[in-house]
Amino acid sequence: MTDEDQSDIGKFSPVGHTLADTTRPLSRPEVKAAYDAYRMADLAALRKVPVHVHNGRRYYVRLSEIPAPWQDAFRAALRGSCCPAIDGEGECAFEWDWSDWLHGRLPHG
Repeated sequence: MTDEDQSDIGKFSPVGHTLADTTRPLSRPEVKAAYDAYRMADLAALRKVPVHVHNGRRYYVRLSEIPAPWQDAFRAALRGSCCPAIDGEGECAFEWDWSDWLHGRLPHG
């Protein structure tokens, strides 16, 4: 790593998702705010994953409709969980497991 590369460490800007041309490193609250902004953007994108209705209620998500890299992370969190088998739908997960994962409550344990 060059001295020039080192000078960019800690100068991350949540605006535009690029390294910022700043003269000081971000403070701990600024780093947390940047992380929270990214987490909220992730959640906003993931909440757009459709939840499908079965027998009149919100019941399942199709794993194929979850964007990468979250699809792999959710699949890993599901290990050991029961999943619905719905004809013609491919790999699915229960809506409540999806909701728990979005809120950091899956995997259980």
